[in-house]
Amino acid sequence: VFRKLFLNSPAEFDLKTSSFRFRRDLRRTVGITGDQKYRLLTKRAMERIGFRTVEEGIGELTVDVQECNGMPVWRLTNSDFETEFDSIYALAIKLRSVHN
Repeated sequence: VFRKLFLNSPAEFDLKTSSFRFRRDLRRTVGITGDQKYRLLTKRAMERIGFRTVEEGIGELTVDVQECNGMPVWRLTNSDFETEFDSIYALAIKLRSVHN
């Protein structure tokens, strides 16, 4: 019943997270692997910039997030390159340029 309230709205309610999200047209795929405690943050950031995510899977691109000296490090790879980022923001900027 609750979902019916948002049928014609750009927002939707996510029962898993009990939060509202905007519907997005997710055209490209990114696989997310690595440290579990940073995956949800990474997943949400990737969806915000238009990527469908596959946890523990392979997409057009793969992001592996690991903790190094108490801080997360994101490694972005595909068949052409491998790059590391020390912030989710820097990763998102790079992915936006690859995505367009």
